[in-house]
Amino acid sequence: RDTLGADTRIIAILRNPAERAYAHYLGRRRDGLEAGDDFDAIVDRELATSLDEEIAFGSYVGCGRYHHFLRPYFELFAAANIRVYLFDQLQDDPAALMRDLFAFLGVDSHYQVDTSISRNRSGTIANPLLRSLWTGSVGMRTALRPYLPGRLRHAARPLLEQQVRK
Repeated sequence: RDTLGADTRIIAILRNPAERAYAHYLGRRRDGLEAGDDFDAIVDRELATSLDEEIAFGSYVGCGRYHHFLRPYFELFAAANIRVYLFDQLQDDPAALMRDLFAFLGVDSHYQVDTSISRNRSGTIANPLLRSLWTGSVGMRTALRPYLPGRLRHAARPLLEQQVRK
């Protein structure tokens, strides 16, 4: 542990688990990956079953069990090499978070980052035709994913992000 990853820096930004779960659900609904339209019922079903820590990533509630995902890093790396932020900090004062993050990384902490652009927003695609095309193409998009370069796969994302409404 003393020499393992001495120069490694681990960064995590954690969102309120309930807000994260709902955003995850909205994103999966937006992308045609979640058929259920009652989030409360889905969460109730998840809570009624035992969530195996090893497959926590496969559930809305399980993904919010941050200790499961962070523990291995704290076991392998010195705590001084790990920085954990809260998503609220990023929302409330992104410039301060970025200054602290850059200082942690040992880079110019005065560099200004444009944090005005929101990426991968959760919500519903406002245009009904575009929403239907996007959600209905999930099978084809999944099948083609290994064969298409990332640049091409993500070409539609900016157009969709303009259409996403909470």
